[in-house]
Amino acid sequence: MVGTRGRHLVVEYHGCKSTHLDDQAFIRELLCEAAEAAGATVLAVHVHGFEPQGVAGVAVLAESHLSIHTWPEVGYVAADLYTCGDCVPQRAHDVLVAALQAQRCEVMELARGVPGGERSLGLVRLHTENLEPPRVFSRPVAVSEVASADQPEAADARADEAASSASRSRS
Repeated sequence: MVGTRGRHLVVEYHGCKSTHLDDQAFIRELLCEAAEAAGATVLAVHVHGFEPQGVAGVAVLAESHLSIHTWPEVGYVAADLYTCGDCVPQRAHDVLVAALQAQRCEVMELARGVPGGERSLGLVRLHTENLEPPRVFSRPVAVSEVASADQPEAADARADEAASSASRSRS
């Protein structure tokens, strides 16, 4: 992203493993690991636990900041990953996805401080990542079988229709 002063990911992680979302030490370590992966220098980390649950944490970086806010009761995490210079916030995001075991995330990427333009804030991309593990089948499976497994009532109706059609053709 030539010419920008910073890259900013605003991310919502859904379906996270809730056992870690209320653990202040885990969130502190996660912020440090994410910063390291992004190529950033951590200056300070502050983490605060809420009652009855939830954690907020921020890592102040030489290149900007990373912040995390957790809602363990619903498996949700909001994160702000803002870096400048040669840092790569996508790498911090990858660390968070793996550690939080997120099933889905929504990512808004912004270019911050674009010099020379009418606006200094630019939307780079907005997308949803479905992170559920792929299904593994023990034998070759037809697409119709997968659809049937997802919607058993529809499969039953198709089977009934096929049986009815077969009996009509025999008559």
